[in-house]
Amino acid sequence: MKRWFYGVGIVLMGTNIFMSSSCLANEIKKGDVQKVAVQGVNISDYVVSVDKIKVDPSIKIVGLGEATHGNAELQKLKENVFKALVNNNGCKIFAIEGDFGGAQKVNEYINGATGTAYQAVEAIGFKIYDTEEMVHLVQWMREYNAQVEEGQKLKFYGFDMQRYTYNKTYALEYLKKVDEKLATTYENLLIGLSDDKKLSYEETKKALETIETLLSVVNQNKEQYIKKTNQKDFDFAYQCIGCLREKAHLELSGMNYNELRDSYMAEKVKWIYNYENQQMIFINGHNGHISKTSDGLSYHNMGSHLSEIYNSEYYSIGTDMMTTQFNATNNDKMEVFKITNSNGLVNAFSSLKENECFMDLKIANKNKDIATLLNTKQPMLSIGSSFGMLHKMNKAFYTSTVKPVEAYDGIILLKECTPTTYWE
Repeated sequence: MKRWFYGVGIVLMGTNIFMSSSCLANEIKKGDVQKVAVQGVNISDYVVSVDKIKVDPSIKIVGLGEATHGNAELQKLKENVFKALVNNNGCKIFAIEGDFGGAQKVNEYINGATGTAYQAVEAIGFKIYDTEEMVHLVQWMREYNAQVEEGQKLKFYGFDMQRYTYNKTYALEYLKKVDEKLATTYENLLIGLSDDKKLSYEETKKALETIETLLSVVNQNKEQYIKKTNQKDFDFAYQCIGCLREKAHLELSGMNYNELRDSYMAEKVKWIYNYENQQMIFINGHNGHISKTSDGLSYHNMGSHLSEIYNSEYYSIGTDMMTTQFNATNNDKMEVFKITNSNGLVNAFSSLKENECFMDLKIANKNKDIATLLNTKQPMLSIGSSFGMLHKMNKAFYTSTVKPVEAYDGIILLKECTPTTYWE
């Protein structure tokens, strides 16, 4: 995914060894092993299985972070945590770090549209999701919706805006219903906006001017358009045009790309929450976006924006692991890397039989021994969709230092993780 550099981590690091499980064989120097540990505490008293996750009814948004984008278990975790929230909290809204317009194709599919789950997932717009694990999630959502009443059906959204094609398509489809002449005009003016074509800086500036003019015209005719359709359809189409504007702004933003993108994503999550009548929503993305603190980052991340907007009504869950193999691109080539991870919190979970467990940090923080660990700054691993020479040069490029209890409300620890399975 474009320009993803994460400075806040996912995995609480102690000793870190990176190596390729394919042809690449690179070893990173061992980091300092964390001295903090939990002694004399039965950690099993403070963890539950993922299916038991239940948040306070006051929570409006639950975020699940990913330690990497390339783990099969972490992609399965999206489904398992969401299922728990569906069963235990009545949550029905799923939102992912993926294209807003493209995700609508998934929403249509899970609500009965023709096609396949593979085609729907591909529309999300990012290679990291072209996996059997994501297909399984989407297929489960479709089967669930087929068995429930209209008001109980699940919804699927994307809160990213790094694509043009589907957002433009949905916007023009709406305009053809309410103002065919305007639709034809802007179909021609925006013909160059496509995910298959890289625009120059000047072309992007010109496109942005055109988009701004379109938004102005649509605003002027808002009441007329709503009378021809309805408020929900208008709001969705307007959001699609807004995504075009945001994408263009990102292309022109230079060094401010990450700052701008995360602020846009936070606003998108807020929009989805309000659009769905302020029902609880589940959001999923990289830990660097979900974390409630911007510590270790050079920009204000999405989670910190959401924490400021919703305060304690935003519940953030981070992920960590002991041993993992994951997919990541290296010089545009997909490779599998391996991480062996050790620190106080991970070691505390090592005695548990289960491969994955959930800890509510507010509850665990009441134990003074665990609280010492949770309130101690620790280096945390951060891996996005790519992993390369820059990361291997220095530990500072792939870790950050945060207090777990400040970054997250909950932690899911996994012992072993395997790579995602991409389809051909």
